[in-house]
Amino acid sequence: MSGRDDLEKISERLTNGLRPDQVTVRELLGWYGAQRRGYGIVSRIRSHLEAYNLETVPDFEWAHIGSRVSFVRTGEVSLPDPTYRIGQLDSANRDLISVTPDDTVELAITLMLEHDFSQLPVMRSIRDVKGSISWRSIASRLVVGERCEHVRDCMGPHREVDYDSSLLNVIDTIVADEYVLVRGRDKAVTGIVTTSDLGGQFRQLGEPFILIGEIENYVRRILHHKFSMEELADSKAPGDDERKIESVWDLTFGEYARLIEKPERWEKLGLRIDRKVFIDRLDAVRQIRNDVMHFSPDGIASSDLTTLQQFAKLLRKLATMGAI
Repeated sequence: MSGRDDLEKISERLTNGLRPDQVTVRELLGWYGAQRRGYGIVSRIRSHLEAYNLETVPDFEWAHIGSRVSFVRTGEVSLPDPTYRIGQLDSANRDLISVTPDDTVELAITLMLEHDFSQLPVMRSIRDVKGSISWRSIASRLVVGERCEHVRDCMGPHREVDYDSSLLNVIDTIVADEYVLVRGRDKAVTGIVTTSDLGGQFRQLGEPFILIGEIENYVRRILHHKFSMEELADSKAPGDDERKIESVWDLTFGEYARLIEKPERWEKLGLRIDRKVFIDRLDAVRQIRNDVMHFSPDGIASSDLTTLQQFAKLLRKLATMGAI
């Protein structure tokens, strides 16, 4: 069964006055044989939703991939909010390891060592947070000779934010306190986000941007001063007649490939590497760039990141050898 078939059945249930079952975003992607929300798969799902007059609540593109979504008729909900929320981070949706105020400090230390944590939430239940215990809070008691046998003796205040808080708005808080607890819409604590999580998330989202920029600058360096204005203009995408091409800086990735696909133009570059492989890599970067600029909350596929890393490495080596 295809994803479109699943959506058709959901539409029929709504028409018959029945409420369709909720599914996770991950399950919805699975209907289309996908594991992440790239530009192409999001566009395909949206077109099928529109075909059956459907929307998801919350919007499947921005909800956490493990969140459940409901299906409703188009127009029953407001437009999706594209703000990047802290609740979209994996660590904000992960089972917590915690201690109670009555646990021993030895237990807290053991758990922090075992999991390489700097702190633990102190909780009575998933909704009742009493504070936090950390290496810092333990040391601050011991250094002044205070008794520190149970967690309640060494715990300090905790910091929490709402699940729907803008990630950009809480970065300073996370950096200052080294962590925040994330409290969900039902008031239960859904996870903890640390500075380490934040660094990992920004690397996941930022590394592809940096690699694509580096690759493009190397490609421009390869092409610079090698072609006439007529050749540059001839590489422009069909149907884009109004755009003016004055240098290689005005070309897109697809146009870089179009410029050098003719063997006689490739020869002008003086590169002793395979032309087809080089052009194939350019086209792969072009497609990956669409996903990166679309800013998928899931980041890009690991295979796509490897493609960017390897192509950037090739270009760096060519530059080191003086070939470009």
